[in-house]
Amino acid sequence: MLIVHVVERSVDNTFSEDEDDVTTEVRRLNDTLADYKQVALDKGVNHVETILAYGSPKVLLSREIPEEKHVDLIMVGQTGANAVERFVNGSTTDAILRNASCDVLVISDKKKGINK
Repeated sequence: MLIVHVVERSVDNTFSEDEDDVTTEVRRLNDTLADYKQVALDKGVNHVETILAYGSPKVLLSREIPEEKHVDLIMVGQTGANAVERFVNGSTTDAILRNASCDVLVISDKKKGINK
């Protein structure tokens, strides 16, 4: 099992962030991934790998990581971006659905009013 988080890096924010803030955020993200890994191990999953990647989530999650790691199923959640955000940025979930090299399972949170 892979647990992946992709930090989208744009030219606008690459050079503007304080190094201490970046270090703190990377530590927080790695701690969160470690927590998720422990939950999976506690539930009986034998092999769990975590990946913290930087780049385009649409590319990394739909093609690069699945092909490199021989993934056979991608599980992705919906964030609930509004229609304007989806129009301007495009939905990462939609990009994964269109471009994935394997099956995709989309998880929605109906409590938040997110359903497709």
